[in-house]
Amino acid sequence: MFRLKEQPYKIAKNIENLGERKEFLKGIMLDKAKFYVPTGKQEELIKTFAASYDNNRIPVILCTFGNGAGKTETVIQTAYNLVFGAQNGWFDYEVFKNFKFPKNIWYCTNPDAIKERFVDEFDELLKSKVGRFVAAKEDKHYHSHYKFDTGWNLYLKSYNQDPVAYESSNVGVIICDEPLNQNLWGAIKSRRRLGCITLMVQTPLDTPPYIIDEIKTSYDNNIKGYYHIEGDIYSACKKRGVRGYLDPDTVDAIVETYDPEEREARVYGKFGYFSKTILNNLDRELHFVDPEDYPLQPNYLYYHVVDPHDARPNAEIWAAVTPEGRYIIFEELPFDKSIPFWKMKGGVSVKDDIEQIKFVEKKHNIHVHERIMDRHFGTQTRGAYHGETSYIKEYREAGGDEFRFKKSYIAPNTDAEILYGHKRIRECLKILPDGKPGLVIWNTCYHTWNGATHYVRKSEKTKSSFDQALGEGKIVEKYKDYPDVIRYLVCHNYDMNLFKKKSELYREYTSNPLYEVF
Repeated sequence: MFRLKEQPYKIAKNIENLGERKEFLKGIMLDKAKFYVPTGKQEELIKTFAASYDNNRIPVILCTFGNGAGKTETVIQTAYNLVFGAQNGWFDYEVFKNFKFPKNIWYCTNPDAIKERFVDEFDELLKSKVGRFVAAKEDKHYHSHYKFDTGWNLYLKSYNQDPVAYESSNVGVIICDEPLNQNLWGAIKSRRRLGCITLMVQTPLDTPPYIIDEIKTSYDNNIKGYYHIEGDIYSACKKRGVRGYLDPDTVDAIVETYDPEEREARVYGKFGYFSKTILNNLDRELHFVDPEDYPLQPNYLYYHVVDPHDARPNAEIWAAVTPEGRYIIFEELPFDKSIPFWKMKGGVSVKDDIEQIKFVEKKHNIHVHERIMDRHFGTQTRGAYHGETSYIKEYREAGGDEFRFKKSYIAPNTDAEILYGHKRIRECLKILPDGKPGLVIWNTCYHTWNGATHYVRKSEKTKSSFDQALGEGKIVEKYKDYPDVIRYLVCHNYDMNLFKKKSELYREYTSNPLYEVF
């Protein structure tokens, strides 16, 4: 429930008459919004929200707060003050008095957070507004639509809903509590055509790349309509913050519980992972491309690359190599793009994966020249349950000659395997003589791009913590699956003479599938 800080209770202590003191405290509990007191950082967020309304029609506010800094509390109070007008002096701005955009609010977050946080706390505030609203569940287990006598509507939407659910009506305020995936962000954008404030609040731990590439970068480049506020957990501390509410010893104890890898995000609200990006010449404008700009052609060589897993889905990509030597990554598995790959659990059987692979290749009307699999995990004996076989053998036995995988590359002696692969990827990302990059990724390949842009080194403090074999800081393991398959792709040797042979044979055998001639 809402923390009323200490100020109202300090006032109560100064009321000598016991009866008056009780009435005062009763009034506080009945109408908590009137006695809400923000911390200094929460006040900054409220002021930024108000300023964005005065200066733009579709502002986007990115708020990255550490855990416990009060981001959700602030957005719930913000929504309440929009619906019923400014409840106290902290919200005494035009946006809370005379709202000129559609009076529809979307509050979007993870399913559990809706019931466990928002609904409980918002309903607590509404106890002073009995008779002034109607709340409906609309096939949910919680109130998902509030209609108010002030003309406002509040809709609660979860991130696991189909993007279609985000493509109706005009919205005046969109609140995204924790990051939403790029597909939903694309669906949301068109809802803002009559004017809309978008407020994105999050602990920036697993941040989708588009937030960095589009929103944070726009703010850093002073593009009008974009805002960014950072807040650390210390802003909520009684000793170190402004109007804080957390005990200083409690704050310090919380900070100590966080893994160093997470501390930048969870304590300081900073994008900690992006300061040590491994593929540091990867550029969204250059390398994340529209499929229409890089269409597939019959004379390309097609490759299928797999990094197999037992406990989660395989990381799989399909790529074309052009006669100029350009790599075009155009398809991926798994199909599910609702959550980042590193959060997925459970996979599919080899048999079912083969069916998925056939579906992909039929969809694009291609025949694969070669299939490549991680030589480390792909060749390990998998135990009695799998018939004492390896992934490479299992695919061959289940799918026949069409599913004969080659092992991934072995690096030259002068370089360690992963370091060599990094160099090859960076080299491929450079511009070719025709003025275009040597490696591009279709913008439909969410997991591939997400993995490549999150591929980072840990922020290590000591010499002993570095991986000397790689010559770089230790890699954050959970992001490396798709960078791995990109490595396997670009380090795999191919014969340029095949393009000439293929073009000649294609003209002669136009009625045959492309790769049956090889």
